[in-house]
Amino acid sequence: LVLSRVWAAPHASRLAERLSKPPSGGDVSLRADTITRSDYSATDPAITGDHLHLEAGAIWASLTVAIDSLSGVIEADGLALTDVDSLGAADSLTVDDLEVRAGSVSLGSRGDLTVKRLRVSDAAWVSIDAGADLALLSDQALQALAGSIADLTLVAAGFLTSARFFAGSSRTEYRSGQALRLGSA
Repeated sequence: LVLSRVWAAPHASRLAERLSKPPSGGDVSLRADTITRSDYSATDPAITGDHLHLEAGAIWASLTVAIDSLSGVIEADGLALTDVDSLGAADSLTVDDLEVRAGSVSLGSRGDLTVKRLRVSDAAWVSIDAGADLALLSDQALQALAGSIADLTLVAAGFLTSARFFAGSSRTEYRSGQALRLGSA
């Protein structure tokens, strides 16, 4: 599957667009052996909607999206995804239930980022970067499918809240622009 642009909700990057388009949207579900992105634009979202569910053998591109929540299963090659919500929309991303069975994971949001459940392959590196607050809601929010996460980076411009201390086997980095709250999701 080669993505150019999937709209289940309007995306507004300018105030005039925001005033003329309603903020509601639908869910997007993509299933393919391989998902890649055409050269539409690196900064405009490839997928716009409320919830995105991905089922793919591999994703061969960094995805820029404008969504509220994410779930799915990725078999190989990891996942790099950045959420850039529309102007005037609530800048937030919730990872409901995401499993990446091979490769590494890089998730970013210009606003809040909440992880309910993220499972990754053994020895994966995981980078989660929130432009505002980052919350890991349970003691099972980050898990390796087998073994352990090798490299873990958690960055929040605002508060970083976690139900427990998560660590990588070779490297762990927590950075917070505000308070770091452990054991208090």
